[in-house]
Amino acid sequence: ITVYGKVELDETFQYCKKLKTVVLKEGVKKLGEYVFFECPKLRSVTVPKGIKNLGWYIDSIFYHRGLKCNLSNITIKTPKNSEMYKERKFLKKRYKIKVKVIK
Repeated sequence: ITVYGKVELDETFQYCKKLKTVVLKEGVKKLGEYVFFECPKLRSVTVPKGIKNLGWYIDSIFYHRGLKCNLSNITIKTPKNSEMYKERKFLKKRYKIKVKVIK
């Protein structure tokens, strides 16, 4: 799924059991808590530069069945100068999330 425009995503993708990849384009302002709640097949999220503080909410964004998802299966793709890129060491150490740079 690709999301365009100036939107805030709160519980948008809850219970999307088959969701594997999400690409957020420039203009997406916010990912709220539980946006990917119960998305067990999610493997890749592309995050634009403009989304801030995503690392603070990572537990609740990828919440699954009362437990954290196996976040080591998830890759976050983001520009090098983004908030997510700056948080990459923390995300890898605490959650084993892979952060890849995109142009």
